[in-house]
Formats: sequence, C-alpha cells, structure tokens
Amino acid sequence: MKKTLILIYAILSVTTVFGANLIKNGDFSKVNANGTPADWSVWPKKLAKGVKVEVDKNTGHNDDQSVAITNPEKKYYTRIDQLKIPCKPNTKYIFRAYIKGMNLEHSKKCGSARIFLGADGDVNKTVALTGPGTVRAKLKAADPWSFDWTKYEVTFNSRKNKELGLTIYLHFTKGTIWIDDVELIEVK
Repeated sequence: MKKTLILIYAILSVTTVFGANLIKNGDFSKVNANGTPADWSVWPKKLAKGVKVEVDKNTGHNDDQSVAITNPEKKYYTRIDQLKIPCKPNTKYIFRAYIKGMNLEHSKKCGSARIFLGADGDVNKTVALTGPGTVRAKLKAADPWSFDWTKYEVTFNSRKNKELGLTIYLHFTKGTIWIDDVELIEVK
C-alpha cells in the first residue's frame, strides 16, 4: 500500500511540473488509409518515385510503431509537419523526440535530418532546432551514417508566439530515418 501511494505521488508530481503533450499522435499509433501518420501533413503532397513516408509497424522506439521517411536519392527534401500547435506566449517548453537513422548519405548541399519548431512552422522564424543534423559534425560521422534510437531534446521559450509549427525532415539526404515518441510539453 505504501509503495502504491509513493508511486501515485511521484506521478502527480511529474504532471504538475510538466503539462500535457501538445503534439497529436506523437506515438504514430493512428494511421491514415494510405499508411501515413494521422494528424501529420506530408510534404511534398506528391512524393517522387521511391520516396516514402509511412508508419512502420515493425520499428519503434518502445517496441511499438514509428514513422519512416525514406529518400532513395540525395536530391530530395521530404518532411512531416504539424502546424498551428497552440501555445502560450513567453512560456518555457520542452520538446523531445527519438530518431533512428540508416545509411544516411548527405549531399554537398548541406543535407541532413533535422527538427525545427517555429512560428507556424516558418523556417525563417525558427524558435528551436534539434535533430541528428545538429550533432553530425560534432560526431564526425562519415557517410553512410547509421545510428540507433537517439533522444533529441531542446528546451526553449515560445517568445511572443501563440502557435507553433513542427517540422521533421530529411533534406538532400539519401537513406531512412524513423521518428517516434514526439512530445511538446509546457514546463510549469
């Protein structure tokens, strides 16, 4: 009984420090009829031959499913987005997601896999940036680059924004990334 009460207290303490996840379907458990993740937009709408964005029911961070983005050539830019995520202005948030990569080969056009949060997802108004592309140079990773599930996390202030946009992309890079357990949570 005492252990149960301690566990309940611990859970309540965590939820009072952090708010609810603002990302819809961050575990990719909901799938559209075409195999893409529900509540996410895929860009471009018409994918080039061989480019794939699909829920992978066999590869997940916590033995569940994830979304995979595959570019068969270095010339493609493929992404998933969630725009108009309501947030409070001038508030502290924590973003985290897990990404796995396989056989990533970058073009000379600064290709990478990255995650950005911005005012309505506008890359020119970036509020926070993270992802494999932000650490690749530090790791001196050679092409092709593969890595197991890695947590990417950033704490930031929403500034004057009342809405945020989230973009996760594979840009001018050949290979596959998997994304799972995406969270955006207010720090109280």
